[in-house]
Amino acid sequence: MSHPTSTSAAHAAEPEPSTSSLHATAVKTNAPTVAPLPSRFKIGTNHKKYLDAHDGKVFCHIPPRVITSPNTPSIPRPFIYENEPVQCRADGRYGYVDIYQWPQMFCEEYPWGVVYPMKGMYWETDPLVRLWWTLMYANFVPLADTTLVVGFLSQEKRNELNKVQDVVKNRYMLYKKSKVPERNPRDQGEWIMLIMRNNYNHLDRFPLTWRNIITAVAEFQRSVMECFTYFDYHQMILPSVQTPAFPYPEYNPYWLGVFTCDPGVAETLFRAGIPVWLIKHEDTVTANTSLLAKVVPREPDMVLAMFTDPIKHFARPFPVRYVGPSNYKCSLACRRFLRQDQMETWQVTPTNAAGTSTAGPSMAGPSSAGTQSAPNCQAKRKQRANQKVPVIQLADWAPTERQVGRGRSLPAPSQAKWLGGSVTEGFKG
Repeated sequence: MSHPTSTSAAHAAEPEPSTSSLHATAVKTNAPTVAPLPSRFKIGTNHKKYLDAHDGKVFCHIPPRVITSPNTPSIPRPFIYENEPVQCRADGRYGYVDIYQWPQMFCEEYPWGVVYPMKGMYWETDPLVRLWWTLMYANFVPLADTTLVVGFLSQEKRNELNKVQDVVKNRYMLYKKSKVPERNPRDQGEWIMLIMRNNYNHLDRFPLTWRNIITAVAEFQRSVMECFTYFDYHQMILPSVQTPAFPYPEYNPYWLGVFTCDPGVAETLFRAGIPVWLIKHEDTVTANTSLLAKVVPREPDMVLAMFTDPIKHFARPFPVRYVGPSNYKCSLACRRFLRQDQMETWQVTPTNAAGTSTAGPSMAGPSSAGTQSAPNCQAKRKQRANQKVPVIQLADWAPTERQVGRGRSLPAPSQAKWLGGSVTEGFKG
């Protein structure tokens, strides 16, 4: 992968980024006021035939830090130093700190998190476009002849999500045929697939409130991304890291990428064509550092508003899962998946005076003598809403000795050492 010896002419034609734009980014990242570039920053100068992880195909200066990328044409705005809460927004996602929507810091416990699919890179006819689909209240179909405000996602939308599930199943079959699980004694591919199927079945078979349908769809989308990322990492990334081919491949625009402060991690990801952005102190930039172009960090397109009841129009925010910087705990909080019995479900419907269910035979419940009244149901709902909902996470499924002997273990992320030997050394620099 060669680069031009100089891009000063092309860079001179570009407008200089405004101070106000950089200042807004600096304020968001708790950086001081923007200062002029030091004299040692030689923009458009390339001292080498090939760039390495310390050089910048593009860079941005947020004093006292510099963010460079050796392989991407732009730099996303970093949201890694703020104590932004991991909390579902109105669309069921986590806003700026969502590891599935915006690049975050590299997490050694989840190395496959560097290749989440990128929004906007798929055709409208591709089923994977539904991974970024945002629900509308018109997609909610309430149960008829009942006082409970519960229902299902429309059949059309459920069919579209089922197509996504079929794509994941086909991808998993290719993953198994590659015999990667046989070479990896701690393979989690099957368990992640089960989580994805559980999320879809819960959405497809149980009546939920509109608020919980938003959560269920978002959980399904996240579990699908986790499946694709896990399979791509072990089939495509690890071979490139273990046996790198020089010159390194161009970056893959279908992958989300990652921030890191470790030059060794940046170099390892650079070998595999993963979008990577190295954060370092401005004093580490010398006259021998190649900086080809200065850019302004691009802004995300995120929903930050909290959930509001579409009928009564009052805010009802989702619970906060984590507050802190972008690290392992933040990454773990974004990967929590709810069990079926931890989400609000209604399988017993009100009955009429004759004692027959008004929701059809598939939703038939007990007679009216054993059915709770509507006020009592509402009280139970409020009581459950105020309770702290436990969550399931990959770390909860640490294997026992018997499970390890059967080969069906799911290790805790902190114990999962996916990179062995020289590969681990490459990530640690």
